[in-house]
Amino acid sequence: IALLVYLFYYHLNTRLYFLLMEDAMSDIRILTLDDLAQYKALLETGDHAFNWDKIYLTHITEENLNLLLSPDMTYAYIFGMFDQNELVAAATYYQIQFVGREHKANFEDLFVKENNHDYSKALIRHILQYAEDHQIEKVMTSIISNNISDKIMYSSIGFETLGYEEDAYKINDEYQDVHWLIYHTKRAKQKND
Repeated sequence: IALLVYLFYYHLNTRLYFLLMEDAMSDIRILTLDDLAQYKALLETGDHAFNWDKIYLTHITEENLNLLLSPDMTYAYIFGMFDQNELVAAATYYQIQFVGREHKANFEDLFVKENNHDYSKALIRHILQYAEDHQIEKVMTSIISNNISDKIMYSSIGFETLGYEEDAYKINDEYQDVHWLIYHTKRAKQKND
């Protein structure tokens, strides 16, 4: 019984700590064209964990960035996290636009200054709350299969492994395998109620 009480209070205190940290350290919002320079600076920091990040940086066009940050965009957004007015993390969120799949969304292209997991978690939690607020029931993402620390981080947020895809990305002549992850907003809400 003592162990159960300890685990309950540890879990409660950990949740409160992260909620307070998220509020204290950041402002998270959808980026606009006014944020383009800071977004490009974040991409160019060199804090890229994977080759895919570098490929994104070298292949994303000014036209695509302007479209993603445009107020006319209705299904894809770049969320940014600011710490003392500096963009420290960003991720792209897409609502799936196919009939029968509108209850799903993906997020990808997570760029985080110094690969800071506190920033990552805060931004991901914000995106998940945004999805839930907009009646999205499933949020999916993928991670390179050999990235153990991110698997642990996503699991701690509530993501489950959906599947494994061999040769998911091809960069020049090198392939990357990924694990697809899923977060069920309805299921998470039911656990918290």
